[in-house]
Amino acid sequence: MKKKRKFLLSGITVLILALMMAVPMSVSAANGNVASIDGHEYPTLEAAIKEAEDGDTITLLSNTEVGGIRLDKSLIFDLSGNTITGSDTDAYVFSPWDVDTIFKDGVIEVIRQTPGSMGIQAVGGNLTLDDVELKVIVPNGTSDYNYGIKSFASVDADEDGIVDDPVNVVINNSTITEVANTEADETYGAVGVIVVGKHKNDTVNDNLENRDAALEINNSTITMSAFAVSGNGAAHGTKIDINNSTLTSKNAAAIYHPQIGEMNINGGTITGETGIEVRAGIVNISNGANIIATGDPTTVDPNGNGTTTVGAALAVAQHTTKLPITVNIENGNLSGASALVANNPEKNDEEAIEKVNVYIENGQFDGLVATNDGGKIEVAGGIFDNLDKSIDVVASDVAEITQDDLTKTVVGLGNINEAIKDAPEGTIVKFISAAENTEIEAPAGVTVTNDTDTTISVNGEVLDIGETIEIVAPETPPTDQPSDKPQQEKPADGKAPETGDDIDLGLLTGIMLMAIVAGAAAIGLRRNKA
Repeated sequence: MKKKRKFLLSGITVLILALMMAVPMSVSAANGNVASIDGHEYPTLEAAIKEAEDGDTITLLSNTEVGGIRLDKSLIFDLSGNTITGSDTDAYVFSPWDVDTIFKDGVIEVIRQTPGSMGIQAVGGNLTLDDVELKVIVPNGTSDYNYGIKSFASVDADEDGIVDDPVNVVINNSTITEVANTEADETYGAVGVIVVGKHKNDTVNDNLENRDAALEINNSTITMSAFAVSGNGAAHGTKIDINNSTLTSKNAAAIYHPQIGEMNINGGTITGETGIEVRAGIVNISNGANIIATGDPTTVDPNGNGTTTVGAALAVAQHTTKLPITVNIENGNLSGASALVANNPEKNDEEAIEKVNVYIENGQFDGLVATNDGGKIEVAGGIFDNLDKSIDVVASDVAEITQDDLTKTVVGLGNINEAIKDAPEGTIVKFISAAENTEIEAPAGVTVTNDTDTTISVNGEVLDIGETIEIVAPETPPTDQPSDKPQQEKPADGKAPETGDDIDLGLLTGIMLMAIVAGAAAIGLRRNKA
């Protein structure tokens, strides 16, 4: 009996030891700690931030709620897949001031419905998001938007003093999304990221080169009901780079750029009621960026404090500030009721509008491309389905190509040859301008008209002014060609006539071989006799 009790006691001891060994795997959930620094745990995120030293990494152990956290030291926040939820009373969740801050691998939520609430307010310094999902609730009211990120290169915050240092925000492989709010009767919606420069209207000039407020978005997605990305028309000196990202606005322009600064869009997709509205600054579009307008029709109205245009993939509309605009489209795909329009909704004077210039090097444009006294648009290349006569085409070679009753204007010899190289039968190509000695290659079934003032070459043949040619495929000779060799007539019995040409070659060869062997044998015999 004692042996049995001893055995039972030993089994219980083993079970207890096993449970004790398992405890460390879930100790954080058990003891309520939510953050750690180098293995040392803290009951709250605020406590960890307070104890952290410059450059420390704070690791989140579980979901937590915080709000109004101002950061004055450089820190890395490893959310480890967890969620930080802001409070319903504080205007922001985090506000780093002139420090380096990194958030990675987790979720940050803005739940405050009061307009002007934000996830992160960055004042100077460097802010980086790596694999972060930032959720922003729609505000209940129309006094302001809510924001995912609001960044300032300069701010005067009274008791907090003035920060006048560059701010740089980098968003990598992350998402910023809007959360619906059933309690919001009236709202402006939420903005993904707003970049605020430090140069006000009274200090800005046409040649401002300062770019102290910078934003870089890489392989990320921003989906809002208001702007995905915006500047401020009274705060200049920005630099925005958007690389292979998807930006969407449900009810507004996806990108609003009213400030002096530079924006580069490299690939990706931009979609909104208007894709991009530019009211000042430099915008460069490249790498086949897709810019799409969902609004229809195109409408334009004056506005001294916001956007003017609905229904244009790219809208150019100089602001009341009368600052210069330069747009360079190296290669893009623009589509909408209007692909690209330049307007002058503020009725700015001619001297101001002369500072608005758009250059199209190449791209695909589905929708109207026009300027309505809104600045100069020059086209050196591209494919257009509605190119207005107000556009200045600077390329030598221009053709109208019609396929299936759809006509497009193709600008640039390279584009023309590319457009027709595999064109189906029935395609019509009408050259309306051409350089001297222009050469094209057209497949069979294509009709080419030379409506220019110079000769052109089509498949190596000269096409004179006013002439039309239809490309015909070369005749293919029949595979069953008759022989040039005289044919022998067969007799009535069907047998070929017998001639000396019909000697059996095999028999003749055999006779020759036998003669040679016999001759050799005779020579051998004579030698033996000698």
